[in-house]
Amino acid sequence: MASTEFCQAVAYALNCVGQEGLTLKSKQEEALIHLYDGRDVFAWFPTGYGKSLCFQLLPFMFDFKLKWTGCPRVERSVVLVLSPLVSLMVDQVSGLQKRGVSAAILSGNKDVEKDLLASESDVSSGRFSLLYSAPEAILDKEAWKQLLVQRPLCNTVVAVAVDEAHCVYKWSKDFRPAFDRICDLRAFVPPDTPFLAATATVTKRMRDNIVQKLGMAGCYMASESPNKPNICYEVVRKTSIEEDFAFVVADLWEKNIKARRIVVYCQSLNMCASLYEHFKYTLKDAGYYPPGAEQISDNRMFGMFHSCTDEHNKAVIMESLGKPDGVVRVLFATMAIGMGVDFKNLDFIIHYGAPRSLEDYFQESGRAGRDNQQSLARVYWSPVEAPVYTDLTISRNLELRAVREYLENTKRRRFVLLKYFDPAVAWNMESRDKRWCCDNCRSVAK
Repeated sequence: MASTEFCQAVAYALNCVGQEGLTLKSKQEEALIHLYDGRDVFAWFPTGYGKSLCFQLLPFMFDFKLKWTGCPRVERSVVLVLSPLVSLMVDQVSGLQKRGVSAAILSGNKDVEKDLLASESDVSSGRFSLLYSAPEAILDKEAWKQLLVQRPLCNTVVAVAVDEAHCVYKWSKDFRPAFDRICDLRAFVPPDTPFLAATATVTKRMRDNIVQKLGMAGCYMASESPNKPNICYEVVRKTSIEEDFAFVVADLWEKNIKARRIVVYCQSLNMCASLYEHFKYTLKDAGYYPPGAEQISDNRMFGMFHSCTDEHNKAVIMESLGKPDGVVRVLFATMAIGMGVDFKNLDFIIHYGAPRSLEDYFQESGRAGRDNQQSLARVYWSPVEAPVYTDLTISRNLELRAVREYLENTKRRRFVLLKYFDPAVAWNMESRDKRWCCDNCRSVAK
């Protein structure tokens, strides 16, 4: 049962972040109760459940706590948020700033708007309540690390949040080793500072590994069923770009800005470019809105997002996807579009080719239906591109076998998908209607 103090702290924090009147979901409240009491928390919530709101409320809840207990400290409480992608940090910080929240990014990235970046003097003066950083920036850059051990920051960090915490497991070995050293931050913050690890995609093996690497032994586990009953899963035999995407081209041609919004995940930059060029060649002038508009990226109804996309086009795409009626209706993307982005009015995800892993597939397909509308997640693949088991690591071979089991399954796909993450959830899963569970269930229900 939440205490009076806690309830008032939440109400105060919600007002501070421009969300007054919002009612927390049960697992959000559960996680915040334990963080407020100074305990580490591992939060496994499905995509769209509201993981980020938990750590965005924390600095203001601890400000309230100081007032409640009569503590004389005048500096604002600070939550340090470690995030894997610049695009994710930009999306969250720009959204917070628009609501009047003092948030900024610790980065020297020249492609990030200056208004989103924190200067050393601003951090030293305690201007921000939420400081976002990549692990590399805070652990490998001496200037930022020194700020952590100086007043007032060293005394005002009240929590460390690791957003998209599955990256600690997936990226820390060779790709981005700084994720392996996040636990080092415990030496720079007060000893009772709670850590929050938040993710939508995790198996038990991954969770145990992340808890160990972050030094979170004995942490509280807050989890909500990852099942999203409003998403229907399909697997379709791949033929050709022209045939597979004829219905998408026709939809854009006939409905333009009213066409269904679709994100197409591609397994390579080359495939991304091939799809983009096909739409550009096929639609010609009809690919721009309004009719007769100048043929520039701002007016194009299809886009491409990958690691080499220039920052202007990335910004145009992200802004458009954040609006239900945004111009971009079809997006071809690699994993660079990645995590944590709140796509509006998106109810169709396509993977063109076998997913890299079920973790990635679950994360990416979960972008659909965030507003609870009925949605579709479809994989186009061919047996000739099936995952191959070689002399890869045991864990990687297990990932590939799981992908193949999902693609070749002739029964309930949702069960195979959920079983990979949590067998208990799989046996107790729900879907709105068998016809909306998966293609296999739909064929049986006819």
